[in-house]
Amino acid sequence: MNRIKQLRAEKGFSLRDLANDFSIFLVQHGKKPITNVTISRWENEKNSPTAEMWGLLADYFGVSVDYLKDDCPVSVRFAKPVWYCCTTVTPMGAKRVRERRGLTLKQVSEATGIPLSTISQYENGRRKTKREVLEKLSNYYGVDPKILLFRGRQETR
Repeated sequence: MNRIKQLRAEKGFSLRDLANDFSIFLVQHGKKPITNVTISRWENEKNSPTAEMWGLLADYFGVSVDYLKDDCPVSVRFAKPVWYCCTTVTPMGAKRVRERRGLTLKQVSEATGIPLSTISQYENGRRKTKREVLEKLSNYYGVDPKILLFRGRQETR
């Protein structure tokens, strides 16, 4: 069994979230986007990614291909920082994470030392993200910074 589902869960992504974020990564590498159905089939091993796609998935998750395929019992993660697809924190990322945790802007501001107005501007896409602020927020929320930068389609209910 491969570890795609496990790594997706560690990021706190739904199938749709991963499909959207990984598709951005793929497009940046000159590849076509994929759907959540494709990822579901890979997770359940109904289909298998190509050798090239295994490599791209491993790069995306920051692990070795062997670990991703579950051919290696030890987690081999790369220390090299991942370059993020977006440059602004968006409501689809930071605000959603904050709201899902039931936190107010004031609580996040007090806990991180980031001014409340600054967090609000980041969440509304009116201010570019500084790396150190992104790291503070991702550490506070306990999530991968890519989740805060997520620019997927608006979910419908």
